[in-house]
Amino acid sequence: MKTTLLKCSSIVLMAFAAHAFAAPIPSFARQALRPLPVKIMSFDGATLRVIANRDRINQDTYQSIAITGICWSAHNNEKQAKRIKRIEVLNNVDKSGLALEGGGNTCLQMSNMNSEATRQYIDQHTIQCTEGVCKR
Repeated sequence: MKTTLLKCSSIVLMAFAAHAFAAPIPSFARQALRPLPVKIMSFDGATLRVIANRDRINQDTYQSIAITGICWSAHNNEKQAKRIKRIEVLNNVDKSGLALEGGGNTCLQMSNMNSEATRQYIDQHTIQCTEGVCKR
């Protein structure tokens, strides 16, 4: 009984700690993603994590959420955008997908590029994510 109570207390404390360190999601990102297939969004002060309502993340889903959704909105919200250091777009099954390194700053850099340069820039700053871990 004592062990079970201790385990339950630990779980409650971990859940509280995770919530306590969450930062408010930048309002421009929340607004931009409203019409898109987003299940859950979180922001820890550096990484904007978007769990899409999809079993797998393909290039189209990634581009609509990260680039068309967030990056295009970032240009009008430069101060908030610069707080985002990475944008993760993950599926709702095993949290795999793609991430845009540099986040808001990467978005802002693309504002003056032509479409071919933008595509190359996105490719250079996109990394794979597997089971919630994103790395090159």
